[in-house]
Amino acid sequence: MNKPKFLSSRRFKHGTMSTIITIVVVVAVILVNVIVGVLLGMFPSSVDLTDNNRFQLGEQSIEYVQGLDEDITITVCMNENEFANSDANGYYYQANEIIKQYAQYSSHITVRYVDLMEDPSFSANYADYNLSEADIIVESAQRIRVVDPSELVVAEYNDDYTSYQYFSDAEQVMTSAISYVSANELTNCAVITGHSETTSAGLNTILEDNNYQMTNVDLASTTLDDSYDLVVICAPMVDYTDAELEQIDAFLTNGGNFGKTLLYLANFQQVSVDDSTGAVHSITPNLDAYLAEWGIEVSLDGMMYETDNNNAYNNNYVMGMNIVDEDHTAALRDSSLPFIGMYTRPVNLLFETQDNITTTPLIQSTETTSLVPYSETEDANAYVQSHVGTYNAAALSQKTRYDGLTPITSNVIVLGSDGLLADSVISDARYNNNEYMVDLINDLTGQEGGINISSVSFTSETFNASNAAAITTFVIFMIVIPLAALAGGFTFWLMRRRK
Repeated sequence: MNKPKFLSSRRFKHGTMSTIITIVVVVAVILVNVIVGVLLGMFPSSVDLTDNNRFQLGEQSIEYVQGLDEDITITVCMNENEFANSDANGYYYQANEIIKQYAQYSSHITVRYVDLMEDPSFSANYADYNLSEADIIVESAQRIRVVDPSELVVAEYNDDYTSYQYFSDAEQVMTSAISYVSANELTNCAVITGHSETTSAGLNTILEDNNYQMTNVDLASTTLDDSYDLVVICAPMVDYTDAELEQIDAFLTNGGNFGKTLLYLANFQQVSVDDSTGAVHSITPNLDAYLAEWGIEVSLDGMMYETDNNNAYNNNYVMGMNIVDEDHTAALRDSSLPFIGMYTRPVNLLFETQDNITTTPLIQSTETTSLVPYSETEDANAYVQSHVGTYNAAALSQKTRYDGLTPITSNVIVLGSDGLLADSVISDARYNNNEYMVDLINDLTGQEGGINISSVSFTSETFNASNAAAITTFVIFMIVIPLAALAGGFTFWLMRRRK
């Protein structure tokens, strides 16, 4: 049977081919669009060209969430658009971008947004947490943590406290919350109360961020049992009784098993001066005597004063110090960062080794540090000139037993000032106070490595430090793609012409 002539015509053949090509291209575009839509929901779709990658989740967080084997839900208590645009500076827009990426990097994490105004009954499911608008709930089957949105942004002052800039703490806060709710076991920490202690919100924060369960314990009414691994005594202004010190000692001895840690923070106000004689006395002599049994003394000789203004911060009682501990610094990301001391009393070692106890300095001042006396009967200038030298700001005492060849220790850490863990320094990524103290405490308590992510500045330039990225982007979109399109079109035209 002969085919109609038009089926054999050149026009029909080329027209049919053009139709087929058009159909294939349209189908391909639709398929690509569908695939890209699916991938955009599964993986990060934006390119962060800021010089400090402030819109990109860091490698430490990515590695952590990719290792999760437990489902976690992150609930932002606000409409997403309102949350992301709740401030004019874009701080919460950045936080929102970070939050969404957790779900993109882990199939075990779900991010959702619930408007409490539209769904007021939602709060009833979390009645114990007193939810507010924009709170962020991080929850697993084990436990819940509620993040206040104010935690996502921090203000850090410059060294002389004359100006400040804002930093994002979103990744640190969110990754820590995820770590907390997914941890199989928390380390129990008792914070001793009942002695007019100073509060250390900063210390509580860094420990909670690293999976410590913080509990306030009044020794007058509660027994310090062996469920605790760490005890914190923060600058008491009232002395301990013999019975209370017996509890502390029983905790550290742990029935002869050891394996416990005490963190003691001193304060420059724990002294009294006799106005008539100028004699200086401690207001906690019982507690001091107990620390002396461990080979450590917080000095009454004066408060550290930095004579070199180049090493002083804001005033000469705030200074850069050196970490001399070599056993607990391997995990520091930048060992060149200073450790800041403020209003610090010297920590003296009464012996290096005695029986099964050894003492070690942890933090030391520079050699240009001196002391300012407490007593006004002293000639302050002469006293400062005659006391220039290096002083310990923190020390560690360890009592050791052996299980075969394995040493097991109980530990006493003494800081010459609660200011070493003040919120203003441990929240500042320019200093090593936070990271070093977390690493030290984790090592001594057996806690696994903590989460420590630097705050990210909002003041960096968008394309500045990434010239290579900017150039690459320009070349691809302004040169390569247009040339490829021209070359493809020219080739197609040439092939058609030759036929």
